[in-house]
Amino acid sequence: MNASVLSCAAVLAAMCAIGSSAGVTQTDPVAQMLARARAALGGDAALADVRTVVFKGSSAEGAGHTQSLGEFEISAVLPDKYVRVERRTKSSPPAGGVDLQPRFFTDLYVVGLDGPQPIYRVPLLTAQTDLRRATASEARTLRDRAAAECGQFLFGLLAASIDGAPLTFVADPNDAQALIASGGSLAFNVRFDPVTHRPAHFGDLEYGDYRDVGRRRVPHLFTKHIAGRVKHVWRVKQAQFNVEVDAKVFRQDTWMR
Repeated sequence: MNASVLSCAAVLAAMCAIGSSAGVTQTDPVAQMLARARAALGGDAALADVRTVVFKGSSAEGAGHTQSLGEFEISAVLPDKYVRVERRTKSSPPAGGVDLQPRFFTDLYVVGLDGPQPIYRVPLLTAQTDLRRATASEARTLRDRAAAECGQFLFGLLAASIDGAPLTFVADPNDAQALIASGGSLAFNVRFDPVTHRPAHFGDLEYGDYRDVGRRRVPHLFTKHIAGRVKHVWRVKQAQFNVEVDAKVFRQDTWMR
């Protein structure tokens, strides 16, 4: 099995030096598949120029009376900073009696990386999910989760991993249109559209609604599937590259107040 370890900063620059991905000459099938994907996303030169990413949009989790709606913002500063901040509004059913109206409340979710340090905030913090109390092993688990999310979201834009969440790619012996990506203790199946060559799925995350943003082709729809059902949908309303990002969004203490 032929492995290719790719990071956005180093490998995209190296690919530019080798030559345009539109005329791939590498014999490594893994490198060929990734090069075709980068060409479909705008080409090595446009992708290697990415320094920061900011996505803003709406989200929906669940369905029916348990559905929560919200807004999210994803910020990334390459090569090793990433954070998703999401505020979800949920409703609780009427309590009965004089309380005949549902109650609404908003929860804050934060998942990210600040270099080697995880950023994590969920509504119900436990000893395992509160970084102020987590053991070293629990903190590593949280970082693995954050790195996995970072890798999933950014792969749809870059067809490569970043230094903060490095991935190893190998060919999938059971699917000619797929790779297996592994990072830390986790592994994911990565599939590409056979016609456009753009990334289509990364594990349980599906990419869709690709649109042109400057020189790049960018997914504006991210859908997470669990057990064959839609679990979470993120719709991008604004996608920006190489804009200034406030450093405080990557600090854990910003989200613990």
